[in-house]
Amino acid sequence: MTYLVVDAGNLSGTLPASLGQLTYLVKLQVSSGYFTGSIPREIGQLTKVQILNFSGDRLTGTIPAELCV
Repeated sequence: MTYLVVDAGNLSGTLPASLGQLTYLVKLQVSSGYFTGSIPREIGQLTKVQILNFSGDRLTGTIPAELCV
């Protein structure tokens, strides 16, 4: 899988750390507006990601250092 786009407004909860296991992702877009909590640091394992979009969600906390390389 290289693209994961979740725009449906019927999903909610926290982002699972297991997203970091999708190492072939080039695009990760989760903009349902109902996700809360922090961005899992495991997202930093997605070394091929070129597009990362969490717009419209209610995420809190800091951006994991793993994403800032």
